[in-house]
Amino acid sequence: MTDPTSSPRKPGPLAARVTDKTSRRDFFARSTMALGGTVGLGGSIATPAVHAFGSDCLRIGVIGCGARGRGATIEALQTADGASSPDGSPNSAGGVKLVAMADLLGNQLQTAFRTINGRFGDRVDVGNRRFVGIDAWRGVLASDLDLVILATPPAFRPAHFEAAVAAGKHVFMECPVATDMPGVRRVLDASGIARERGLAVAAGSQRRYEARTRDCVAKLQDGMIGDLVYARTYINATPPVRSNALANASKGNPSSLEFQLRNWKAFPWASGDFVDDRHLHSLDCLNWVLGQTPLSAHGFGGSQEDASGCTGVGTNRCLDHQLIELAYSNDFRAICQCRHSRDHSRQSGEHFHGTLGSCDLSRAMIRDRSGKVIWQSEAKEIPGKGWRRQFNELVADLREGRRPNDVERATAATTTAILGRMAVRSGNVVSWDDVQSCNETV
Repeated sequence: MTDPTSSPRKPGPLAARVTDKTSRRDFFARSTMALGGTVGLGGSIATPAVHAFGSDCLRIGVIGCGARGRGATIEALQTADGASSPDGSPNSAGGVKLVAMADLLGNQLQTAFRTINGRFGDRVDVGNRRFVGIDAWRGVLASDLDLVILATPPAFRPAHFEAAVAAGKHVFMECPVATDMPGVRRVLDASGIARERGLAVAAGSQRRYEARTRDCVAKLQDGMIGDLVYARTYINATPPVRSNALANASKGNPSSLEFQLRNWKAFPWASGDFVDDRHLHSLDCLNWVLGQTPLSAHGFGGSQEDASGCTGVGTNRCLDHQLIELAYSNDFRAICQCRHSRDHSRQSGEHFHGTLGSCDLSRAMIRDRSGKVIWQSEAKEIPGKGWRRQFNELVADLREGRRPNDVERATAATTTAILGRMAVRSGNVVSWDDVQSCNETV
C-alpha cells in the first residue's frame, strides 16, 4: 500500500500486457483486487473521525485526476464562492479544501494539481498527499478527509466505491457507476451500507441539476404537450481519443495497460463499451421524464476504423456508432442515436413528442403541433450549470445534516446503457429482466 506520508513518486513503467480477451479478463480480475476488490465493507480500512459540518472546513480528496476529476474538484472548491442551498438560501459558513489526490499516471496528477492550485491556492493543502500508481487510491482513503470524488474510468468505480464506504467517507462518483451488471450490483450493495452508516452518496447526473432542464421536465410531467407518444435522443460527436493516439498505434503499445488507460474510452474493459458516456445522461433524462426504466431494447451498431481513430487496435475496441430502440410501458418508444465521426453534424440532445406538441429538452423549449414556440424556460443558470449546482447542493446537504443518496437513479441509468449495449452486441431483443440476471463481464 502506498504510504500516505510519502512524497509524490514518479510513475514507473507499466509492464503489464493485455493481449486477448481471456488475458484481459484475468488481468482485470487481478487489477480489481489491487484496486480494492479485497477491501470488505466490514471495515478493513479504519474509519477516520469525520469533521463536524457547519462552520468547519469540508476536506475533500479526488481519485482519478483526468479531465473529469479535475473539473469535479474545481466545482467542489467553487462551492465556497457563495453557493446556495437547494431552497435558494445561502450555505452555512465554512470552507472547502482539497487535501489529497491520486492517479495511476504521475503526469496526469501533476497537470491537475498545477491547474487547481493555480486557481485555488488558498484552498489546496495536499502537501505530500499526492499518490501515484495502481494502489494510489489507498493513500487518499487513508487521509483525513470528509468527501472523496471518484472519477477514474468506470471499470474501477465499484471497487473504489466499496472501499470509500468502508473508509467512512461521503462520496461523489461520476457516471457510469459500473461497466456491467456484476459491478452494478456491487454498487447497490455498497450503497445500502452507506445508508446504514449515514454516508452521503452523490452521482454525476448533472442534467438533473440544470435549472432550465428541471423547469422543462416539470412542464412535460404536467402534460403541457399532452400524452407522450415517442422520444428521440442524439449524441453525435467527434471521437474521444486525443491526438490520433490510437490511429498511430505504432507510436505506443496498444496492449499495454498504460496505453489502454490513457485512451480508456476506446477499450471496452475500461469504458464499458459505451459509444459515449454522455449518452448515459440522455438515457437518464428519458427515465426521469417517464418516471420508469425501459422494458426492453433492440438495435444495431458497429465500428469504423477511419471514423473512430482506432486503427491498429484490432478487434479490441469500442463501438463507435449505434441505434437503439428502447421500449417503455404503454408502448412508448425512444430511438437513441449515438455516433463518433469527424465528418457529420454535431447533433446532441433529447426530443419528446406528444399529442399536443413537442419538446426540445436540451434547449428547454416547447412547441405546439404547428411548430410554434409556446414556452421556453427563463430560469437563470449559474456558471458551470448542472455540474457546479450538483456540488452546491451536495455541500449544502452535508452542512445542514442531510445525507442524499443518488445511487438508485445512477444505477438505473447505467443499467439502461448496459441494456442498449447488450441488445446491439447480441442483435436480439433484450429485456430488462434479462439484464438484471446477467452475470457477464465486459
